[in-house]
Amino acid sequence: YNLYLIAHNGKDIQTRLLARLRNADNFPGAFFETQVVAWLIKAGFELEFEDESDKSISHCEFTATYQKSNAKLSVEAKSRNPGTDIQGPKRFNIGHQLRVALEKKAANTRLVFLDLNYPISSEKQSERVIKRAEYLLKSAESRLKIGDHPAPPAYVCLTNISDHYFPESHQIHRVAAFYGFKISDFMGRAFPSIRAALRARDTSRCLI
Repeated sequence: YNLYLIAHNGKDIQTRLLARLRNADNFPGAFFETQVVAWLIKAGFELEFEDESDKSISHCEFTATYQKSNAKLSVEAKSRNPGTDIQGPKRFNIGHQLRVALEKKAANTRLVFLDLNYPISSEKQSERVIKRAEYLLKSAESRLKIGDHPAPPAYVCLTNISDHYFPESHQIHRVAAFYGFKISDFMGRAFPSIRAALRARDTSRCLI
């Protein structure tokens, strides 16, 4: 259905993406990329895929333009591969995933989707996992560097899609939470006044 949405909205499905979907080792990351594309299409974004064959410069996976405001976002989607995580399949390295995403060149405001790919089977466990991930993101704000420079700011969407861990279960525990990496006036931050809160809302309106 994700591929249908991409094709139905006039976008070419890249040969490279289809090849990744057909490769068992690359499937989780490629599937998550199609999921992010589908979410953004349904939310009213126009998407423009980057030229993956251009190796002269790094770039985000695509540009998303919100039609109502014409705001543009450079989007990167990363899903943890538990089979290759050096910390083990039951832990997640947010810092590494975020670093890889922020290393890409971005022409617009950054929007990074990070899927934890963690076997979650209860609401309480969901809360613990997301709180841990947010803590790690907060810790990375002051110490994460890209090259010799501090990491750039980004809107981050933390997700966890764990359907494939429980194929026989009728209960699906999907999680999504937004975090403003180095963006102090986004999601859950305290504001000194109503005016400041309204200004912050207008700045991030294309994401709401």
